[in-house]
Amino acid sequence: MGRGLGKTNMSTEELKEAKRERDANRYALNKKAITKTNYHLAKNAISITCGCGGHYKDLTKNKNSHELTPKHSLWEEEQRLQIHKLIIKKYDVCNTIEDANNKLLSLYELNDKYRATEREVFLPKLIITLNKMEDKKVIIKVKKKVKLKLINPK
Repeated sequence: MGRGLGKTNMSTEELKEAKRERDANRYALNKKAITKTNYHLAKNAISITCGCGGHYKDLTKNKNSHELTPKHSLWEEEQRLQIHKLIIKKYDVCNTIEDANNKLLSLYELNDKYRATEREVFLPKLIITLNKMEDKKVIIKVKKKVKLKLINPK
């Protein structure tokens, strides 16, 4: 008889229990090999610096757990909304991404948003406020061209 549901007289819960026992036995028999493999994987993995400023080892488990952090989700939300480009468009003092990031941090502090989760909730309100503002005025200065005549004394 097979192992699947309907091929034995076991219920779903009994099948789950049997699988749990098989997995536990397999892990107990191969524990040294599994831990040795995991150790070498972690030891040889390179450290990656994320765009949000966080660090993690180049392992799927570590990457997934890093991406679930509030800091990373805030950074992803800022990138998705393109908040830095909007700040550059609206404020005269901001011309670069670094200036826009500093302005964004000062806006967070002005509104008492210190934690990443608070900042993530605040972002939609900030977007609405920034969209209501006028764009910065670009002043183009045009210099008059002056023609100079050179006089050659003879």
